[in-house]
Amino acid sequence: MNEEKKLSIIGVGSYNLDTIVKREYPNGFVPGKRNKFVENLIIEEIGSNPGNVMCIMGWFDWESYPIALFDNSEEGMKMTADMKRYGCNTRFVTNTPEGGTNLLKVTHDIDENGNPKRRFSKRHAPGSGFPKDKAFTVMGKDATLPKFIQQLDFLPDVYFFESTTAAWRELGKWMRSQGVLVYYEIQRMYLKEFAKYLKCMKESDIIKFSDEAVEDLDFVDELKDKLIIQTLGAKGVRFNLRGAGWVTLPPVQNDNVVDTEGCGDWTTASFINALGKRGAVKFSDLTSEIVSECLMEAQEYASRNASYFGTKGIITANT
Repeated sequence: MNEEKKLSIIGVGSYNLDTIVKREYPNGFVPGKRNKFVENLIIEEIGSNPGNVMCIMGWFDWESYPIALFDNSEEGMKMTADMKRYGCNTRFVTNTPEGGTNLLKVTHDIDENGNPKRRFSKRHAPGSGFPKDKAFTVMGKDATLPKFIQQLDFLPDVYFFESTTAAWRELGKWMRSQGVLVYYEIQRMYLKEFAKYLKCMKESDIIKFSDEAVEDLDFVDELKDKLIIQTLGAKGVRFNLRGAGWVTLPPVQNDNVVDTEGCGDWTTASFINALGKRGAVKFSDLTSEIVSECLMEAQEYASRNASYFGTKGIITANT
């Protein structure tokens, strides 16, 4: 008997190597003073929105194919190794001097009132040749995106992207024309570049963002052939399917919140996985009932992950 074919996803975006540290004060903390501290390393592994989503999808036992162009630094090589460790297929991942590797340090600390706070600092791997992962080129006789498409020997069930890079948008446009479900995530919308975001949204089937990332939703009226998902933090999540109006779902409570980093990525990956479990990886399959069920399941995973440090705490706790 043949084994059931795995669902598959191709994902692109800007990847980071995340270093998560916790600052502790061995002699106590006195507000307004220069307190002696030590930084304890908690996690160092691939992160960022696409890195987390693709690794979680690998853990969910999907055929997870990230596209990434890293450099061949120690950090770049570790990111590729991390993808493999989480179950990703790295056939579209390269480590060459022409690539780029981003590093993100997340410091867990306390503020003057003793409340938890986080600080973020981003840089690039020593010797990294480019400040960002190089995207495919789109125009000209030597454009690399058409060559990639021509050589692609399968179509995934889902295509995921999270930046306004033209190559990723054009790949999404082509994927959608082939019947692939295209999922676009907005990390932060800058109004001066709104036209780029709108182009990406129009080439997608599902669009997700948080209430912090996108505040003005007037553009939603232009997107009546989409599923739009807006996460609301502690207030839950809401969605608008095919312009039918917003449906709000309650949050899944967690009384043991340690770290909310990565919860949005769990929402995305768990939602896609929930669609797959229900055989609903075509936009025509989506109903309000299915979307509601899948988003509630996704919120359960996101809420659970908040009980751990790091973006993939559920996985660490279960291995």
